[in-house]
This record gives sequence, C-alpha cells and structure tokens, in this order.
Amino acid sequence: AAGFDPEAMAGRLPLMVSGLRKSYGGRVILDDVSLALGARGRIVLAGPNGSGKSTLLRLLVGTEAPDAGERMLHPVARIGYLDQDGSSLDLSQTLFEAYRAGLEGPDQMWKSTLLESGLFYYEDLGLRVAALSSGQRRKLQIARLIAGRANLLVLDEPTNFVSFDVLESLEAALRAFPGPVIAASHDRRFIRQFGGDLWALDEGRLRQWMGTADEYFESLGERMALRA
Repeated sequence: AAGFDPEAMAGRLPLMVSGLRKSYGGRVILDDVSLALGARGRIVLAGPNGSGKSTLLRLLVGTEAPDAGERMLHPVARIGYLDQDGSSLDLSQTLFEAYRAGLEGPDQMWKSTLLESGLFYYEDLGLRVAALSSGQRRKLQIARLIAGRANLLVLDEPTNFVSFDVLESLEAALRAFPGPVIAASHDRRFIRQFGGDLWALDEGRLRQWMGTADEYFESLGERMALRA
C-alpha cells in the first residue's frame, strides 16, 4: 500500500477529530475527545470493555456520526477499516465475492492473489460467508484490507479470532506498512509488538499514556479493582 505523498499532504494531518461527543440512551460514551493522527503516526487505543473504543473508531472512519465535534480527513486519505465483529461482510455472498467486492481487475487475478496470501484454499472460495467460522471471517477481512490498498489503517481488535501464524503475518504487514495506523486492542502482546503511542480511553475521556503498556495494564487493573 502506498504512503502519503508529502506534497499532497501540504502540511496537513491525514486524520483529526476535535471535541467529539457521543451518547447512547442518555449514557455519555465519549466526551470532548480530540485526536490527531500524523502521516507516519502509530496509535493504539486501550481501555476497559465498553469504554467506547469501537465507537471512537466508527466516528473516525465516518460510519457513525458524533453528537458534537468535528472530523477532518485529508482528501488523499484512503481508509482501510477492520471492524471488530465482521458486520461489514455480506453474509449472503461467497467468500470470493466478499473478497472481490469493490476491487478492479479480472476475477482470475484476484483469485490468484487471494490464494497466494496463504489464508485460504481454492475449495474455500465458494463457501458462503454465513457458513464461515469467526476465524475465517477475520482472515477474509484481513485479506480485503490488504487488497484494498488503503494508505491509512483503522483496526478494531485486529487479533480477535486469528491463529498465531496469521497474527505473525499481520504484525509483519503492519510493521512494513508506510502509512498511519490507529488500532484498538486489549491484547498486551499486540500492543507491545505494535509500538507507537498508547492512548487510554476511560469514562468518556481520552488521554495519552506516557508509560509502558505493562504499566498501563497494571494501573487499569488497580482502577477496575477499586470500582468493583
């Protein structure tokens, strides 16, 4: 995937949000959240379950609108979004149809590309998405993400449902990716391997964590114990 052209960037950030607020049924999920992702930025979002990480990512990619605040996306940014539960997949399609959707070029080229990735076998291509396991759907999402040639990645719990060999391939691909990446994760190993800046989301507020990932999880455990 191509990175951002410095000239096209013209000194602007690929993705920035300011003063985001979101609530559901009277419960405030995000409150005055601001975040800027640089052209080579690496950000991992951490936080307790239900803290709003997935909601924030949906606001970043534009699939959901905030109650207040502003989202700014650079015109040359092409987002590749990996949702947490595969809800973006069409269950009525075959595996290959779901992979092929929106991609230009002949079918045979994309069949070869998918098979060469090592994620699926030829006999898998005709399976219905509805019949795939959680792990297979996750691999399908990852394959689509790679094929889409995005230059900005937004990943929601990318290690969910993947085997260790697929995880290692994903981590290698992310290390080689030249553009900005923002990922939400609870996986300590992934966060350590991912590097970049750690931002913590809790009780609607977002802040940058200045310590290590292990220190963050130790602090989170202590806070959860106090709330119990």
